[in-house]
Amino acid sequence: MLPIEIVAVSADTLFALAFYHYASALLVRFGGPVVSWLRLVLLVISIAAPAIGVLWIGTLQAELIASDVTCSLQLALALVLIPLWPKSGINRAIVALSWFNIVDNLIRTASIPFTTGGTSFDTFLGSEYGYLMQATAMVTGFAFAILALASIMSDVVAAHRRDALIDPLTGLLNRRGLEVTAGPGQAGRPDSVISVDLDHFKRVNDTYGHEVGDRVLVAFADLIHRTLPRGCAGARVGGEEFVVWLPGRTMSQAEMIAVRLRASMAAHDWTEEGIDERQTASFGLGLRLGEGADETLAAAIRRADIRLYEAKRTGRDRIRGQVAA
Repeated sequence: MLPIEIVAVSADTLFALAFYHYASALLVRFGGPVVSWLRLVLLVISIAAPAIGVLWIGTLQAELIASDVTCSLQLALALVLIPLWPKSGINRAIVALSWFNIVDNLIRTASIPFTTGGTSFDTFLGSEYGYLMQATAMVTGFAFAILALASIMSDVVAAHRRDALIDPLTGLLNRRGLEVTAGPGQAGRPDSVISVDLDHFKRVNDTYGHEVGDRVLVAFADLIHRTLPRGCAGARVGGEEFVVWLPGRTMSQAEMIAVRLRASMAAHDWTEEGIDERQTASFGLGLRLGEGADETLAAAIRRADIRLYEAKRTGRDRIRGQVAA
């Protein structure tokens, strides 16, 4: 019922919008720069160029070339702004299929002189180009839908797994996350642990309230993040109880890290968290040898806890371990 030229321009506009939004989705998923102004310029060109081919030049070939090339440019811009080869298999498939879409568009563009001979706007869908476009669109569209669903399910599973291993308040590992991260010991490699307990934390909650207490816990977790060497991990295993795992570190090295963490607490301005007194902690050191049936992470933490209780009994704000004074 509508003039064929209006139908063609409408279809080209929908194609351009589809490529624009899929490119946006790629940038969101992979954290690429948005570059909104440049992408909007390309979108306008992707709509205007085919319309010129239809309404001004008046040939099917001009319309197809303009639509294929500009839509490919929209997708290509997004792909060059994201990682070339992501770690996840699903993400790799999404990137690979996106590049395939571009190659498919450009190959079809190169075939235009051979697949649209004698074809007009009215007979386009019955042309060889029309059949080729519909076939590849069906395959890639179905593949995109499957990958989109798979990626969402993968994200949901990963989020549940992350929630099961991470303490939601501090962002540190929880007890289960620490066990998974540390795993079994390696033969011949000692692992050290530091048990930490914030001193008089109940008094903080009773005096300032639990909201301030939570801010203190978050601030201390941030100090752990900033103090730990690469490859080490911190965990919140109780209310105000923390464990630091130091793979491949000796007790002497663990003591040095505990000293740095204790100094960071002393230097921190706790008024930012809403308390007007210095916050301290007690530290106990433990060692896990990389051999023997008894050398589990839990056994090393138990030994560190014994030293921690000794630090609390002898006045708090102290470090106790096999080599600590």
